[in-house]
Formats: sequence, C-alpha cells, structure tokens
Amino acid sequence: MKIAIRAFLVLLLLSSCKDNTEELLNEVLNEASLGNFNLISPEHNMVCADGTDMENNEISIDFMWMPSKNATAYTVEITNLENNSIINASSTTTTAKVTVPKKSRFSWKVTATYEDQTIESPLFNFYSEGITEANHAPFPAEITTKNKANGILEINWQSEDLDDDIKTYEIYFGSEKDNLNLVLIASSNETVTNQPISLGTNYFIKIITIDSRGNISIAKKTISY
Repeated sequence: MKIAIRAFLVLLLLSSCKDNTEELLNEVLNEASLGNFNLISPEHNMVCADGTDMENNEISIDFMWMPSKNATAYTVEITNLENNSIINASSTTTTAKVTVPKKSRFSWKVTATYEDQTIESPLFNFYSEGITEANHAPFPAEITTKNKANGILEINWQSEDLDDDIKTYEIYFGSEKDNLNLVLIASSNETVTNQPISLGTNYFIKIITIDSRGNISIAKKTISY
C-alpha cells in the first residue's frame, strides 16, 4: 500500500513534467522493491558438519543467508527429504537457529518479505551431521526445461551424490499428475531432447535418481508453456 501511495504522489507532483515522470516513477518502485539474494550456510549439496549436538539424535544448525534489499522479515522453510516433513522458522535478521534430525537429507530456502511483497531464494540441499559411512542417497535432481518451439520441449536435469555413484535415472512426464508416462528407464542420460507438448497445458515431470547401492531420490517439477 505504501508503495502505491508513493507512486501516486510522484505521478501527481510530476504530471506537468512528463519527460521525467516515467524515469522517476521507476526509481521509486525499484527503491521500494525486494532484491534477489542467495543462501550461505548450510552449503549446497554438502554435509553440514557445523552445529550444536542436541539430545534425541538432533543437531541445532545456524542457517545463514545474504540480505534482500528492503526486506523486513524472513521465513526459512526446511524440508526433510526422507519423510517430506517441513520445518518453518521466522527471523528479522539474516540468520535462524533451527534444530533438525541427524543423518538426514534436507532442502532449504528462504522467503524475504516487505509489506505485501515476497521473493524466494534459490533452493539448497544438504546432509545433516552424523553420516559417516560412504553410502549417501543422491540429492533430488535439479530440473530445467526449454521450449524448442513447434510443440517440442527439451528437459535437462542434474543430480549430485556425495559418493559420486549415481547409476541411472527414471523419467516420467505427462499432463495428469497421478498418471505420468514413463519416458526413460534405466538411463544414464541427463536430457530428453524431443518431448512433444501442447501449448497452454500444465505438465508434470518426475525424475527418480538411483545410485549403485539402490538409494533413490525423487524430483518433481510443474511447467506450462
């Protein structure tokens, strides 16, 4: 609301100076907008060895991120990739101390807030401290897509495993979330180059990453072109 009021006042004051109105209005809006920001720790696709040992096989971790311009509050969302449970924490600074189980895979992101605006950070993955054996499950694949025009979609993905023993992928695709078609099975490829699509339709992608010991991770993405 405050942004709209400021923008209205700029327009009102500068209505007789049309040459500068648009430029000054953009400056006001940009000045009051949230800025992109990144995460710091726990690091992406790494084991988080820092933290305070707690009882019940848990560890307290300091989550840290860069500031977002103009942000007045932040919400941290931590997803346990073993059971899909979610932990939320709020902060008015760029840190939050959160207790999580040991020996688990997690993803985490931060949402910055300013008045009625929000902006999300990138998504990071990490393992919590306590995993000592060389048998880590892979992290969920990071999926990107590219519309090649003429109703053809290119799907690319990349998965990380601390043991570096990813073996194969299974790729599912379709417009019915609960009834996807199997596109590739037991494949070492990291791309599907010619997937037919219809414009204006929502599609769902699921990629299962399998390592040499049979550990798996599942990544999902919804797209629309």
